Amino acid sequence: MTEQVHNHIAHHSPERVYYEQEQFWRAERYLACDLESRRLDAVLRCVPSGIESVLDVGTGNGSFLTVVEQQRREMRLVGLDRSQTAVRMRVCQAPALVGASERLPFRSKSFDLVCALEVIEHLPHGVYENSLAEIERVASRYILISVPYAERRTRVECPYCGCRFFSTYHLRSLDERVLKTLFRTFQLADIRTINTRVPRWHGLVRVQEMLSRTPAMPDTAICPQCSFSPADKSLPPRRAGAISAAVGRGARLARRVWPRVSAPRWVMGLYQRMMDAPAEYEKAETRVSPLLGGPA
Repeated sequence: MTEQVHNHIAHHSPERVYYEQEQFWRAERYLACDLESRRLDAVLRCVPSGIESVLDVGTGNGSFLTVVEQQRREMRLVGLDRSQTAVRMRVCQAPALVGASERLPFRSKSFDLVCALEVIEHLPHGVYENSLAEIERVASRYILISVPYAERRTRVECPYCGCRFFSTYHLRSLDERVLKTLFRTFQLADIRTINTRVPRWHGLVRVQEMLSRTPAMPDTAICPQCSFSPADKSLPPRRAGAISAAVGRGARLARRVWPRVSAPRWVMGLYQRMMDAPAEYEKAETRVSPLLGGPA
């Protein structure tokens, strides 16, 4: 963790500081990772033909926009992210704005396609609902959502205050049933999964969770209760008990030798605007970005 991040912890929420860590936004984390590259390529294949403008909400460092630029140069692309660090470290040529997904600074129906890729699982109560409404307002033709598929989240424990929390700040687990209910004026037109190879016996993970202690915090985690992070090395590392350590070693060995099957890792939903959308919803208040200019 950088000194700059440390200096900001006292003035910002731990959740907000979490997204300002530079290691999350380095180009190699996405574009040089085979699994992430496969995910981005799969998302691009979901983009319908005839799209001329794309807004990527929660763009991060703009990795998806970079993939679009490489293969579909004719599009007008814009990214938006809450993290100043992510926008500063963007790898795309397209412009990116620092902004909030729940208050999109664009006029209604100003983009053919609005994407939110691995975003909505992070959004807290209130922000989640308002962000979906804003995405729906700004999209003129399509919405593309991608999330981890039916994620089994594991809490970690802060060694400083004992708080247990999800270190990735994933606040919900989503699947195709949830995706069908996200929008009022858009209908789900296509749904696809991106699969990876996992051990055939999923119970192996559950046994490990029952017998092991709560996992320790990764270095990138920041406790939402006391703001402690293992990256500052102010506490000695927690040592696992003998049983927990043995179970962990056995699980790691089993994962290497156990037969693997293909299982969903992410799920993508492509939504298309319905022709009979409520008129009062279409007249929602607009917010205009200087990047686009002009009234709605």
